[in-house]
Amino acid sequence: MNKILRFSLVALLALMVGNVMAGEATLKYSGSTTGNMLADGSNEAASVGLSDSEWSVTANKGAASNAPGLNKAGDIRLYWHKDGGNTITVSSLNNATINNIAITFTGDSYSNVSVTVGDNEVSCVDGKYAINSTSFVLGNANTSNVQVRISQIDITFGGSAPTETATSIKFSEGYQTQIAKGPDGMFPEIGSSVALPTATVMADGAAVAGANVEWSLEVKSWKEKSEGELPILKDGRISFEGHGVVTVKATYAGNDSYQASSKSYTLTVYNSYGKLSEMVKDIVDINGDKNDEDDKDGSPVFYFFRNIDAEGFPALTSTVTYVNGKYIYLTDGEGYNLLFYGTNTQNLKQGDKISGNVGEANLGGFWGNLKRYKKLPEFVFTDMNVKVESEGNAVEPTTIAADKLVEYINAYVKIENAQLVSVDNKNLVFKVGETDLAVYNQFSVDLNALELGATYTLTGMGSIFNTTKQLNLIEFAKTADAPASVNTISAAKKNGAIYNLAGQRVQTMSRGLYIKDGKKFIVK
Repeated sequence: MNKILRFSLVALLALMVGNVMAGEATLKYSGSTTGNMLADGSNEAASVGLSDSEWSVTANKGAASNAPGLNKAGDIRLYWHKDGGNTITVSSLNNATINNIAITFTGDSYSNVSVTVGDNEVSCVDGKYAINSTSFVLGNANTSNVQVRISQIDITFGGSAPTETATSIKFSEGYQTQIAKGPDGMFPEIGSSVALPTATVMADGAAVAGANVEWSLEVKSWKEKSEGELPILKDGRISFEGHGVVTVKATYAGNDSYQASSKSYTLTVYNSYGKLSEMVKDIVDINGDKNDEDDKDGSPVFYFFRNIDAEGFPALTSTVTYVNGKYIYLTDGEGYNLLFYGTNTQNLKQGDKISGNVGEANLGGFWGNLKRYKKLPEFVFTDMNVKVESEGNAVEPTTIAADKLVEYINAYVKIENAQLVSVDNKNLVFKVGETDLAVYNQFSVDLNALELGATYTLTGMGSIFNTTKQLNLIEFAKTADAPASVNTISAAKKNGAIYNLAGQRVQTMSRGLYIKDGKKFIVK
């Protein structure tokens, strides 16, 4: 009798506790300031609207520069890094089962989140992620530098937990997550198909006997070679004719004994270029006639320094013409130039001659996105693996006429006889003959020595910003003083009058440089 009564009380208490714990909670940042979460294991539940006595919310910055962001616009931001970005772990401190979550994003372009429980990736079905555990982890599932921005997460918890044994899917090691489009058998980095990994369904640390998975593809972005040609699954491989990004997913349906599970990975199929000239020709839009995906995210590209049109696919080289931080400019020596933007992990320097000859069986090069930023052609790379064939090669700027700058975008150039007309923060205007030359101080050159009206020889990189062709300044050398009219006005009697650089007295001022009481000043 006592045993029966004791059991009944325990059951009743369990039922009561279960009812108390059952409910809903919302994870949301409502702060009035912008900052970052702590990445030291601190519980930040209270910062995102949850009770810190019932919930644990911890952040990990991964390899990213910053921990997850809390933005006063009302969103939580997960930052990407190629070696692993931000994660946020949410756990019940009362060991309540989290049944499911629904995530609201600030926009579709910021919604590529990963949700994992243990080793198992959880997919979104009908707007919800089935968690069925006491914790889950959020991550950034993008393949390039794009944030995940979360407005809120609605959490349902405390319901009955599944009685089936939880499962996860384990992939074999060494499967490919990136490949460049090209003929099979040329190099490991190039092909028209790629093998699927072996997928094993696991439970309690062991393989589930007889468990099979179904494979599926979800195209994230794709540029078809011919209309309707999307990636397909056949005979354990993914075959493709175009290039883009695909989510590859293995799904286990589950049964009466084991829970369903799934796991996915991202396969990026890059367009392949062996020649710098081919990339430049495809991406350049000097006249601004194009307005397509290359003006937005661009397309994935692998540049591998080979002439695939010649017998034996001979190696090619490019020369580094200028480096400043993440800005690396390359030329093929035949008039084609391109900006490569990314982390300079190999410490490339001006004068380095580089190739993709990193090994007998492998191709080196740059992996990234070829795009136009404000009409400027650039290669935004995420990985670089090149060989420096030689260092210290002579690199001299090409002397050009100012009105020919449009023909030298991303080229290392020199422009002579440039008279300084105005300075507005980083924006400068010079007069070269009858041509107004726009100059931008992209690389933060010290401008203190510049004198209004003086004449200079300018060295820099040809550039474009929307419709403005400009020179990104590297250095300047004075070749002539300002004309006498400017010096005369500078030394004039301090009578409060305002003059322009031509020595003319003005009553009203627009943007530009002026002289008053012998001193120059800028109207912005």
